[in-house]
Amino acid sequence: GAPPSDGKGGAKWGKAGLASQPPPLIIVVPASTSCKINMWNAADFLVRGVFVPTAEKRKDPANKKDVHVKHTHKLSTGLSLRFEIIDNVATLQESDWRRVVAVVAQGEQWQFKGWPFKDLAATFANVRGFFLRFADEGPPSMIGASDIKTLVLSQDKRYLDATVTKEFWQSIEKFVLASKRELLGLE
Repeated sequence: GAPPSDGKGGAKWGKAGLASQPPPLIIVVPASTSCKINMWNAADFLVRGVFVPTAEKRKDPANKKDVHVKHTHKLSTGLSLRFEIIDNVATLQESDWRRVVAVVAQGEQWQFKGWPFKDLAATFANVRGFFLRFADEGPPSMIGASDIKTLVLSQDKRYLDATVTKEFWQSIEKFVLASKRELLGLE
């Protein structure tokens, strides 16, 4: 069955059995509230498959910005992987960086300042990059020049969001199976 929820749509991880499980894979989202996806709405989109604009989330005082989101995602192979979604890479230790499998880019190179890779090409060889935009927007030049997958959201057809979320997870699965198999704990 499904793991118990943490109340935010993610899985609640207990201490039991952690020794046998690999540590969670890491997805980094922008800290900026001007980005389409950030910690205000990452769980809505990446876990529940519904895009909720940050401004809408912030209007309701009952909503709080998540510090991190834990989520267990089942791959098409049947394997379930644990993910942790964060927006602050300053807390990552050197050994944590190998578990960073995806980043939602905001379209500016300074987002990657302090990352352990020599340049953007090396960053996106080690981490699957994504950029979210609305259908009527073009991507920034940095996005076109890098190996970043652009995901296109409809401005007003929320029923299409789940398809974009599925595309996100399929791309992560393909990347992890091709480039980060050692993190799956299968060897």
